Amino acid sequence: KDIEILQKVNVLPKAITPDMVTFFIKFCKMSNLNPFKRQVYIIPRGSGYSIQVGIDGYRSIADRTGLYAGSDDTVFDDEKNPTKATVTIHKFVNNIKCSFTASARMNEYRPPENNIWNKMPNTMLGKCAEALALRKAFPNELSGIYTDEEMQQADVIKEENKNGDSTAKETKDKPAPTGYPFSRQV
Repeated sequence: KDIEILQKVNVLPKAITPDMVTFFIKFCKMSNLNPFKRQVYIIPRGSGYSIQVGIDGYRSIADRTGLYAGSDDTVFDDEKNPTKATVTIHKFVNNIKCSFTASARMNEYRPPENNIWNKMPNTMLGKCAEALALRKAFPNELSGIYTDEEMQQADVIKEENKNGDSTAKETKDKPAPTGYPFSRQV
């Protein structure tokens, strides 16, 4: 019954196999993330699927350590047309509050012709910067786990035209680039 509900709200794709569902449920239990809170979900990626953790899942993982001391507001190089977002995360290290700052650049994350990125570029780029900063502050808890916002560019392949110029296009039928641990096809 829960699986059907998760499929209705698009946390689980309707076409996934029972083995994929079992894998996803095990991941949720091991990471203590709740798909009903949209902390974790499966995204079609290439010719397979990718488990993605939402930014709220990232925050939850950091908070559970007891060392997470919050974050500053995202800083953009240009509020109206951002090309870079920077986030600072705070963490207690040996009882000292330390800062971990990371920046995300639009040209590295924004997929072409993506409505949500076009509608809310600051929010999307800010999530990428926050995920980078959280991974920097909490590498043992978050290494190898990526957000959907960070991975959307993996759906894009570059094709060379006759002049040797590269153009990007979105694809759902090509395999995702390798090197992303949770982009493995499941």
